[in-house]
Amino acid sequence: MQIIDLSIVYRYHLRTLFLSRPTDMSYFTQRTNSPKTVILQAVLIIVFATLVAFGVNSARPDGIHLFENWSQKAAERQVGPGLRTVTFDEIREKTGDGSAVIVDARDADFYLLGHIPGALNLPVHNFDQAYPETSQQLPFDEPIIVYCEGFNCEMSDQLAEKLLFAGHSQVLVYTGGIEEWEGKGMPVETGESGKTR
Repeated sequence: MQIIDLSIVYRYHLRTLFLSRPTDMSYFTQRTNSPKTVILQAVLIIVFATLVAFGVNSARPDGIHLFENWSQKAAERQVGPGLRTVTFDEIREKTGDGSAVIVDARDADFYLLGHIPGALNLPVHNFDQAYPETSQQLPFDEPIIVYCEGFNCEMSDQLAEKLLFAGHSQVLVYTGGIEEWEGKGMPVETGESGKTR
């Protein structure tokens, strides 16, 4: 049993179409490709497919943006109606002077792995059970800054809306989240005891 190399079949058909060569089956059984040629063909196919993929992606209105300025993205991120955002500099200032309560909207497991120093944990997915335990530490007329994982995380928006609905008037959203906080080299507390790393 002979194995037919598909690249030979492809070239055979191209030659037949353009050069009008006579057809005989012995052409299919010839092994004319060296390993270098096969590797080069595979690389060319991959490069061509990648270029087509990038072209299709850039032509689509909902394509993936390959290069983004994340600081600008944070500044432009739209939060829900009635919500205001704070920047990294503003949250750093407010954590330094203690003029705001910082609240982590992520689940407890992620909070324990690392959170902004002094932040309370109020998981948005467990709000109904966790809020009564935390509500005594949340002021109604002073700033509360809510954050979650990062720019693409909307748990902070959801928690901010719930806090506004509960009567807290100055709820702010830190859109950069723990990712930006750590990325700027700021300290992070781990566990319940607040060990700083």
